Amino acid sequence: MRLTPNKRGLTSTERIIITVVSIMILLLALPSVNYFKTQLIHSGYVALSTSPSTKIHQLATDILHAPIRWLYANHQLPVIVVDIDYPEWEKLADNREQAIEQGSIPAIRSQVPAKIAFNNQHFNADVRLQGDLTDHVSGHQRWSLKVNLKKQHAILNSQRFALISPHVRTHQGPVLFAQTLRLAKFNIISPQYTPVKVIVNGDDWGVMYHEQGFGQDLLATHNRTEGMILRLDLQSQQIENDHVSRELTPRVIQQKRISRKLELNYQRQLALTLLSDFINGHRSASDVFDSQLLGQYLATVDTWGAWHALTWNNWRWYYNPHTAKLEPIQSDVAVSPSRHQLLIRSPSEQLLISKTMRADPEVEHHYQAALTTLAGLIKSGELQQHLNAIQHSQRAMLDGSAPLTPWFDTSLLTTQITCLQQQYRNRECDSITPLAAEYHLNMTAMRATPLWELASFYNHQQQLTITNPTQAPLYVQRLTGFNSANQPIAIEEANSQLPLELQPEQTLTLSLPHTIDTVEVSTATPTTTLAKVRLTAYQFQTPFLPRPLEQPNLSDYPFIEVGDDNWKIPAGRWHINHRLRTPANWQLIIDAGTQLVFEPQSGIMVFGRLTINGTAPAPVELIAKHQHQPWAGLVVFSTATTTPSVLNHVNIADVGSPKQGLWRPRGAISFINAKVEINHTEIHHNHTEDALNIVNGEINITHLTLSHILSDGFDCDFCRGSISNSHFEHIGTRSGGDGIDVSGSLLTLANLHFSHIRDKAISVGEQSQITATDIDFSDVSIGLVAKDGSQINATNVSGRNVHYYGLMSYRKKNLFSGATVTVDNWQCIDCQHKIMAATGNRLVIDGQAVTPQKLNVSQLYNTIMKPDKPQ
Repeated sequence: MRLTPNKRGLTSTERIIITVVSIMILLLALPSVNYFKTQLIHSGYVALSTSPSTKIHQLATDILHAPIRWLYANHQLPVIVVDIDYPEWEKLADNREQAIEQGSIPAIRSQVPAKIAFNNQHFNADVRLQGDLTDHVSGHQRWSLKVNLKKQHAILNSQRFALISPHVRTHQGPVLFAQTLRLAKFNIISPQYTPVKVIVNGDDWGVMYHEQGFGQDLLATHNRTEGMILRLDLQSQQIENDHVSRELTPRVIQQKRISRKLELNYQRQLALTLLSDFINGHRSASDVFDSQLLGQYLATVDTWGAWHALTWNNWRWYYNPHTAKLEPIQSDVAVSPSRHQLLIRSPSEQLLISKTMRADPEVEHHYQAALTTLAGLIKSGELQQHLNAIQHSQRAMLDGSAPLTPWFDTSLLTTQITCLQQQYRNRECDSITPLAAEYHLNMTAMRATPLWELASFYNHQQQLTITNPTQAPLYVQRLTGFNSANQPIAIEEANSQLPLELQPEQTLTLSLPHTIDTVEVSTATPTTTLAKVRLTAYQFQTPFLPRPLEQPNLSDYPFIEVGDDNWKIPAGRWHINHRLRTPANWQLIIDAGTQLVFEPQSGIMVFGRLTINGTAPAPVELIAKHQHQPWAGLVVFSTATTTPSVLNHVNIADVGSPKQGLWRPRGAISFINAKVEINHTEIHHNHTEDALNIVNGEINITHLTLSHILSDGFDCDFCRGSISNSHFEHIGTRSGGDGIDVSGSLLTLANLHFSHIRDKAISVGEQSQITATDIDFSDVSIGLVAKDGSQINATNVSGRNVHYYGLMSYRKKNLFSGATVTVDNWQCIDCQHKIMAATGNRLVIDGQAVTPQKLNVSQLYNTIMKPDKPQ
């Protein structure tokens, strides 16, 4: 006989009822409903529906499962420890209290010193509150903190980063957005989000996101050349009924750093001009932005319903110094897991900035192409499968502090992409509505604030004209002059009239000495000191931009044969008197036996591809009309094509820089975003920084000779391919020059010879991977160098007459890890004491590891590797 009563488990409904009752009891015990709401949000809760009953059911279910999710969470996360002295911490706490009272974090906020610990390393840093709205500081802990490490140190690939509670970025949302871009092969810059445990002044703040900042670290990890990132600030706004007009001020992030570099200062002015002109309607979107990347970004935003990324204050752009165009950067996409927020009608057609962009036919073409790509990934299920695997891993890490973190239903992407492609004409799309006005006050008109540096100029008559186009006084404080060699020159007479206050619309004109090539102007407003700005006498009031010409004037060149999509230059001796620019998507063909003779400052820009069909008996020559008076170079901007540019049997001499105005490329011969084949080509006696410069290229180079080069020989950034059977001689005749200088590249080198190299024969940096065989160098300062996370695997390397080091591995930029050089069959005369592996780096010679030792890299670059690049 059974003496105990029958037992049954609780049903699902009973569990939920008990949970709801428990929540109600908990609500009564807590200080306030707002406190309970804040705790829920910080624990990851996001309402997936607008129905009250569904919300309660979801909340009860989530709380019921939370202990198990926390138990099985991934608690093995990196730990970042932040220590701030009490008086300094109080300043941050005061800023937070101000934010709670005012409803937003104050624009002028305290920045305090801090000690940061990570992976048994300790760093000094500056820390302040991050963000604008109070969701960044709503909790008792886990405030959003902006961290700037000192001395260029880095944590998780970032010197500048934020520690952010995941709820501020809607948990794994930005990671899923970035993964969508990656799987679709959209080469768009996206900050890294890494879950970390954070301890502040001994208190465990739990799991937060380490969010990569908008700086040079972000650019370097996305294979971008050093440049700048732009954003918009609000100057003023007017609201009348349904009309919202905003005056926006384009601004460069990290302006002080940029003001210290002449090249970046020029880029800054050009970038601000482009963005201002777009906002004011003076330039089309395709003239200002990279149309392909912009179209891809807008399509991805619409697919995710990520309208938040398109508001004026969340746009970020990278200025590409090669193309002189702006590229979009993923910023605060705020992707939502809620059906009613993800499924909204195309945000890019509703917000003014993106709507204006899509009105450009070229941008719209790339937008539609990107939608097609995304639709293929979604309808095949490939994207959902990939994203679900990513968010499973992400959510396991976030569950350690936020076990209510929602699951993003990626099946909603199928509905969204279908409705986008059908323009919401399907019945299934009837319930999808535009962005509600309650979420964002969308502007109907915009205007860019005039900037004094864009309204001012320094002319050839050495007259500096400064105009204040703003509505506030401008204080001109001091001028510093520089000659053509970039050496400072005192400007005593002009400075005796300063400081001076310029009222709105007032102009100041000053005469400067004829030796002044550029002038640096220090200014301020009533509230802040502005970044210093360089103005040059060669700057055009209407800036030059490397853009194709729709209808080039070829009246001076009757020898050019014009095809449907190409120009052909036949054999013969022809003179080029101007800077030739092709139309877009064009091919320039130069036949064997052609000799092009260039006047000073004349050159060629190809927007498409270049084919030079020289032969051994009939090579092609590109030469200057007057020796020692350089011509203005050759630049090829490639379009998406599988057909490479080809140079066969070419002789190029006395070539200078293609620079014009504020656009200043480094290479005499440059290929941008191109596939390139170079065979039996010689470049000699150049007059600019790099003789040959290839950026983001697929290359196949053989029998290349570079000789009597002013600075660097071949500079290859973000390249893939091979270089073989080539010679590099007399490199760096004016300044320290490398034979081959690569960054972020994957290359195979074979049978290369270097002689009389003023700096390094081969310099490998920024996470490049190089395989090299049969390398020979003589009369060089340094032989092979790997730095900043790069690897060289070399076989059969020989050297002689090495002045300083035959082999080196070291770290120049703290953003990257150590470098590795492995050499088999190393033969170098008198090199036994000329090898160096810096601490934290590896150097292995014929199977034997070299003992690392301390190396003062800063001193290295101030002495034997000191750069002296031509301006």
